[in-house]
Amino acid sequence: MDDTNTILKIDIHEPVHFNWSGLFVSPGKDWVHMKRRLADFELMVVQRGVLYIEDEHGRYEVHEGEYILMPPTQLQKGYKSSECSFYWMHFTPYLLDAYEAFTAPHEQIVFKPKYVTLPKGGALTSKDRVYILMQQLSDMEKRYLDVEANSFLATSVLCEIQNQFKYAAHQEVGKDTMRFEKIKDYIASHIAEELLVKDIAEHFGYNEKYLTTSFRRKYNISIKQYIIAAKIERAKFLLCNTNASISEISDNLSYWNVQSFSTAFKKCTEVTPSDYRNMYFKGLVNNV
Repeated sequence: MDDTNTILKIDIHEPVHFNWSGLFVSPGKDWVHMKRRLADFELMVVQRGVLYIEDEHGRYEVHEGEYILMPPTQLQKGYKSSECSFYWMHFTPYLLDAYEAFTAPHEQIVFKPKYVTLPKGGALTSKDRVYILMQQLSDMEKRYLDVEANSFLATSVLCEIQNQFKYAAHQEVGKDTMRFEKIKDYIASHIAEELLVKDIAEHFGYNEKYLTTSFRRKYNISIKQYIIAAKIERAKFLLCNTNASISEISDNLSYWNVQSFSTAFKKCTEVTPSDYRNMYFKGLVNNV
C-alpha cells in the first residue's frame, strides 16, 4: 500500500477487547467493499489480490502481505472493484479512547511498554506469521467462544505486527550504518589518493547527490569535509611520527601543491603544518 505517516498508538495496559474476526473472500472481480462508519478498530491483512479502500484521509491500495488498521468513527468504503481475500479483525481498546493518532516519520516513532505503536498501514516482513495468528484467532472464536482468550490473542496479533515493523526498522538502520562504515573504510584505505565524491559514489553505485545528502544527514558533516578531515588526521600522524618533509606529506596525500595542503591543514587545526610539528616536539600538542 502507499506509505503513510499516520501512526496509531494503542494502550494495552489491558488487552484490547476482541469483537469478531474472519477471512473474507470476495465473490468475484466486481466486488467493492461496503460503505459504513466504523464503530471500532478494524485490522485488515490482505492474503490475495488487492483491497481498494478509503476513508476521510485518503485512498489505499492494500496488496498481498500488507495490512491497514482503521480506527473507529471513520467512514470506510471501497472505491474500486477487485477480486481479493483478506483476514479481518474488529476490536476495541479496553477504554474506548485509549488510543492516539498522530503524524510522524517512521524513524521518529518511540516505542513504549504497554503500548502498541505502528503505522496505519504497511508491508509485513513475515506475512505467514500474521496469517497463522489470525487463523488461530478465527478458530478459537468458533471453537471456544472465549472472549477473554480471544482478546489476548487479538492483542498478540497487534504486537506481532509492531515487532515486525520494529525489527525491519532496526535492520534498515543496521544496513544503513554498514553501508556508510564501508564508505569510511574505503576513504581510510585510499587516503593517499585524490578522493572525489563522484568517484566514491560511482564505486558504491550511488548517485553523487544522494550520497552527499545521506552522509551529511547521518554524520552532520559532508563527505567532502570528512575526506579533508581524514587527510589532515593522516598528515598530523606523519608530521609527528616521520621525518617526511611538508612537501612529501603533501604529495603523499595527493594535494595539488604544498600551498593547498598548508591552507587545508591550517583551516582544520588553526596552525601551519610546520608549527604543528614544532608544537608536538615541544610537548604542546598530542598526536592521537
